[in-house]
Amino acid sequence: MHPNTTGTGTTGDHLHDRAMVRPARGTGRSPHYSDNGTMLCGRGPAQEITVEEAQALGDYCAQCATAAEARAYALSLARTSPTVEAAVALAETLERADAEHGATPAPAVHHFGSTRAAYDASQCRDDIRDGDILVIESEHVVGFLVVAWPVAITVERGALAALTTPAHTYADGSYATSAHAAAVAALELGFLVSKIHSAATILPQATHIRPPAVER
Repeated sequence: MHPNTTGTGTTGDHLHDRAMVRPARGTGRSPHYSDNGTMLCGRGPAQEITVEEAQALGDYCAQCATAAEARAYALSLARTSPTVEAAVALAETLERADAEHGATPAPAVHHFGSTRAAYDASQCRDDIRDGDILVIESEHVVGFLVVAWPVAITVERGALAALTTPAHTYADGSYATSAHAAAVAALELGFLVSKIHSAATILPQATHIRPPAVER
């Protein structure tokens, strides 16, 4: 569950302060986070509400909370890294363009103990859908599902397949949202993104955490 606040941050106690978004109401009961009137989960237009009104509604939309956490993390890095600051500015521009053309719902994120388990689960579990994110922390792997084909965007890939086309432009950009979400997940964990995908995704590889990725 995602509480209404996430503890004390560097620029505010609330997640919406750190992510520079606003609490909002959609068509359901849960509160959402919005940016310029568009919910981060991409489910439709949003009506901005006060923090107190959001707290009365209960826990935030899980997809909005995940997107807000990723944004807050990127913004915190931007304060100390000009490279990340430029990437965040680009991400915001692309988000506005997505909103104008109809936002794509954020993909679900699935965690596994091994890449083999991730591969096997992607072949038989109905809750793992096309474009969903796969995270395997034990092997430093992050990827996403392409129809029934789990691919990795990180240097390490284990049992996942290697995507030889830049993830952000693969299939005419159909997986751009997944590529961005996977890059955010990899950056948060300090995992290296493969060179071909780091050039195509919105966020740069985490060179400030580990040495630069080398294309295999």
